[in-house]
Amino acid sequence: MKFHVVRPFYAVLSLAFFSFGVVIALLFYTVGWFWIMIAYSICWIFTMIGTYNNCVIKSVIINANSIVYTGIRKRYIMSWEEINTIGIGYVPVKALGGPPWIYFSADGYFSPALDPKMVNEKFFMVHYRKEIEDAVRLYWKGDIAGINSMLS
Repeated sequence: MKFHVVRPFYAVLSLAFFSFGVVIALLFYTVGWFWIMIAYSICWIFTMIGTYNNCVIKSVIINANSIVYTGIRKRYIMSWEEINTIGIGYVPVKALGGPPWIYFSADGYFSPALDPKMVNEKFFMVHYRKEIEDAVRLYWKGDIAGINSMLS
């Protein structure tokens, strides 16, 4: 079963938000601020590329043999035998908090504080969804750390 790392809702929300950027760029152009429009458009393009990467390209595939994490230049495979810990954590987003993430660790890592930069061949993470939990429980017989505190 294939799941995107970031919930599809965030991709749609980002697309709606960033399409407003086109309107802003056109406004700069009509006012005569050509160079500001160029600089803004370049920033907007790089932001859209990053959003597309995070919301569409990055994915996790869960099957009977392993978990596969894929990105633009990354492809990590971790078999169920290699995994020591599966848990729930959060990526702190300023004072707003953030959505829960489910992580898979071969190092025995356990902490509720996560960072997307931690992803490597021994540590994957994906936005928590009930469908992902159900897929994991098909193949993982151990506990999911932090799941009870998240649900209460």
